[in-house]
Amino acid sequence: MNGSQSFIIITIMAILIVAMLVFIKAKRRRQNQIRLLVGLAFSCIVAGILFGENRYSGYGMMAMGVIVALIDILLRLMSNS
Repeated sequence: MNGSQSFIIITIMAILIVAMLVFIKAKRRRQNQIRLLVGLAFSCIVAGILFGENRYSGYGMMAMGVIVALIDILLRLMSNS
């Protein structure tokens, strides 16, 4: 096993641990539905990862996902104040 394979395995394990913690915490709280902008941001980031071979489209999709996520955060902050 080379360095990149071990890095991928460690990353997957960390994601699984975080997912389990979120799942355990979610049982205690009320259930939140995923907002449209959050789903769009997540799908853009995943598409950016999948199209990572072509750097311009991959990084562009990731950047678009981050921008959409920031817009959602700002909208949520404005609606709470």
